[in-house]
Amino acid sequence: VHPFPWLRLRAGKFKPPVGLERLQSDNNLVFTERALDQDLSAQRDVGAQLWGEAAEGFVRYEAGIYNGVPDAALNDVDSSYSKSLAGRIFLQPFAVPSLRWLGRLGVGFAAETGSEKGSAAISGGAVSGTWLGSFKSIGQNTIFTYLVSTTDTTQTVTALHRHTRLNPQFYYYFGPVGLEAEYLREKQAVVKNVTESTATNSAGHVTLAYVIGGDRTYEGPRVHHAFNPETGGWGALELGARYNWLTVDGGAFPTLADPAKSVAKAKAFGFVASWYLTQSLRFAASYDQTAFTGGLKSGSTVADRKTERILIGRLQVGY
Repeated sequence: VHPFPWLRLRAGKFKPPVGLERLQSDNNLVFTERALDQDLSAQRDVGAQLWGEAAEGFVRYEAGIYNGVPDAALNDVDSSYSKSLAGRIFLQPFAVPSLRWLGRLGVGFAAETGSEKGSAAISGGAVSGTWLGSFKSIGQNTIFTYLVSTTDTTQTVTALHRHTRLNPQFYYYFGPVGLEAEYLREKQAVVKNVTESTATNSAGHVTLAYVIGGDRTYEGPRVHHAFNPETGGWGALELGARYNWLTVDGGAFPTLADPAKSVAKAKAFGFVASWYLTQSLRFAASYDQTAFTGGLKSGSTVADRKTERILIGRLQVGY
């Protein structure tokens, strides 16, 4: 419902406002896979949100109430415990017509907080209601999980009480150049048996892109001339580079997570080349390399998980 540009209502299942890259559509991303910091944000949630823009787009806001979901998850149901509040303020100083020649600058801050409650109950030989997410690498391998036991409920870690996410974010686009960066920090209250504690995890990324034959925007590249050899159009070539990282609270080991199975840190860099034949048709190839701290057992000691090197190719049609 959009009665005014500055006052709009959205209700249902959608992306909450935490995570600058999370809010981008898949077909608008520079890389083929999202950065590591998206492990700390929700994929989608169910709720109601007010949002809008004022002063010709200079100010954008989102404020809503949601069920609340674990990290990197998209649950359709609530844990019947509490709700989460989330909001974002995003400023675009060059949005006014007289300053648009300076490019497109965006600076914002998002936050979410709520009370959550998981369960260590075992059903069908599995524990499925801890209300805690697992973290994945860029290659979609699971690199961190909280302890779970299918035989002893006192050895399973579950969410309990406050879960807070803080997310400063930034982008700048000027013609063919684009720079995107964000930092995400969370405090996750948990309980194991009867002992309560809080894990503080953080992650972030910096992504740089350059488009030959087009302009870079948050909504994806703008191709100047679609592929058509008869008219001399060859589409656009986008080159990108990214550095991203994930740090798990050191106090989580070994009480909340197994250091021989879950990593304490992940640091990654990558490169991508994308050929946009049209605004909607893309061939992409990306390479990402991620180094880990911990996450592997070597004899009786903890060692570093093997470095992940992954090459991804993709033919993508956006519609």
